[in-house]
Amino acid sequence: AMRDNYNVVRTAEKIGHQKGMAEGMAKGMAKGKAEGMAEGMAKGKAEGIAEGMAEKALEVARVLKSAGTSVDIIAKSTGLTIDEINAI
Repeated sequence: AMRDNYNVVRTAEKIGHQKGMAEGMAKGMAKGKAEGMAEGMAKGKAEGIAEGMAEKALEVARVLKSAGTSVDIIAKSTGLTIDEINAI
């Protein structure tokens, strides 16, 4: 069960990271044309990572919650608040 949870978490991390990176790169490229490629790429990557991490935390919380993991453990594992987890 722990291995299954670990695999689910790793998959959710990868999905969230990939989604965040793709969104961030698209935003960064559009902004980079106006402000310069170097600045746009750096900003897009940072936004993508931040968005990806937030999405990853939510996805991991959903998976752990559906697996019956306690809200306290989910909060400690994801950095989300108990209110955020209860809202899922």
